[in-house]
Amino acid sequence: MIKNTKIWLSILMASVMVLSMAACGKAPEEKPAEEAQAEATEEAQAEEPAEEPAETQEAAAETQEAEAETQEAEAAPLAPVVTYRDAFDTVTLSVPESINDKVTVQMPEADEDGIIFYVFENASAEAAAKLGNDDGGAGYLFSIGVTDQAYAEDLIAHDYPGVEVFAKDDTGNYYVFNHATDVRLVREDGGYTDEALADWEKLNTWAWSIQGTFIADNGLSYEGVEGSELTADTFANGYFRMIGGLEEGTAGSSLELAQAACDAMTFAAVNNLGARDNDKARDLMLEAWDSLTQEEQAAFDAHFMDVVMLMDSTVADWEANKGQFEDAGCGDKMEMLVGMESARTAWDRLKSNTLTLGNSDGE
Repeated sequence: MIKNTKIWLSILMASVMVLSMAACGKAPEEKPAEEAQAEATEEAQAEEPAEEPAETQEAAAETQEAEAETQEAEAAPLAPVVTYRDAFDTVTLSVPESINDKVTVQMPEADEDGIIFYVFENASAEAAAKLGNDDGGAGYLFSIGVTDQAYAEDLIAHDYPGVEVFAKDDTGNYYVFNHATDVRLVREDGGYTDEALADWEKLNTWAWSIQGTFIADNGLSYEGVEGSELTADTFANGYFRMIGGLEEGTAGSSLELAQAACDAMTFAAVNNLGARDNDKARDLMLEAWDSLTQEEQAAFDAHFMDVVMLMDSTVADWEANKGQFEDAGCGDKMEMLVGMESARTAWDRLKSNTLTLGNSDGE
């Protein structure tokens, strides 16, 4: 992507030099008034646009109609959500309707830790109860708490495991994302089917991407209170090398591409790129890019636009593309992400930053 940017800049500079050389030449000699008037008339006649044939006008109209349809498709509706409001009627938590029956959201009226939302996976909680192990921790996905600035700063300074300060409001309240540091998946028979593991992964993808949605829904601010910092290695390994690792010309290449697209959107969503400081994210991306070998950069460039085209088509029309993701084994998770505004925003920012990465260093 960086090489293409430099080529366009070189063409632009060459054009500027040509114009500058022309401007530095001698001033044109003044011509007689009659000759100048005749030349002006000829130029005006030459510049008059010829009437376009009916076929050309019809083609232009069809093009405009197609562009309008594309723009309409790009604004595909978001998936419906179920909204929960905390016991104090201050903030809300949105749960995609597609997973609402798989989770329980609790809104305690009084909690010594300031928790306002608890979220659990129903299947795990029910299995634990049948096994007699109902200690309240089975199926725990996350909780959101609220605190003051002093305690928030203490949490950030000590970097407690499973605790992240992620947002603040304009009244001085800080919001904390709490998550388990171990796996709380439970099934009655003690075994984990592919379906159970897929459900658990899908719910955790949503849980880790909830911060961006929560911030947008409640008009909060993310800047300055990030609980977990991104690093250049995060982008190098989780994004650039992931896409660059696609194999060309294999029998399952379309499925690998679908999985890569799903992984890319998951990466953007769970790292809440739509809510973070974008300048910092771009700097980290450029640092990550520079850390790659030339072979790794070439591998990423070879596959990135394929991922972009599939993602753009999928966001515009999920039904037309869902089969490819279902065959790749990530259909349910991708459908959920595509329907989430925060996930779309995060992906759009990641894509935009990647496409303009060559301009980050001012070249």
